[in-house]
Amino acid sequence: MAMGRPVVHFEIIGRDPARLRRYYGELFDWVFQTGDASTEAVSESGAYGFVDGAATGGINGGVGGGEAHVANALFYVGVDDVEAALEEAERLGGTRQLGPAGTPGQLGWASSPIRRATSSASQVCSDRRPRRRRHRGARSPAW
Repeated sequence: MAMGRPVVHFEIIGRDPARLRRYYGELFDWVFQTGDASTEAVSESGAYGFVDGAATGGINGGVGGGEAHVANALFYVGVDDVEAALEEAERLGGTRQLGPAGTPGQLGWASSPIRRATSSASQVCSDRRPRRRRHRGARSPAW
């Protein structure tokens, strides 16, 4: 049986990143290191809270956004070839939003968002980190 591709990073984006960090920090006992995201497309400068996967036993992620950002949850999936993964996503009905962009193996991974007909978004990136963790039963706030 072939193994699926791992989720290697997550981002929770909204209009009030401080409120989101308080909510998720209390809900999951996450501690954030606040700074800048790798791009302002994800979060306003200084409003991005990094979650260290080593401290949580899960994967790295972040919570950010700002007034001009649409509420969204993104997950990044490790792939060997970003362009090939994007082409396959398009073949299956996804829509490429940009990219690929960035440098594999660094914080700005070679990644590109894919939007599906369901309006969910995902990213593919070439920096594979196999650690995974599941969260059950949590409802995300609507802000």
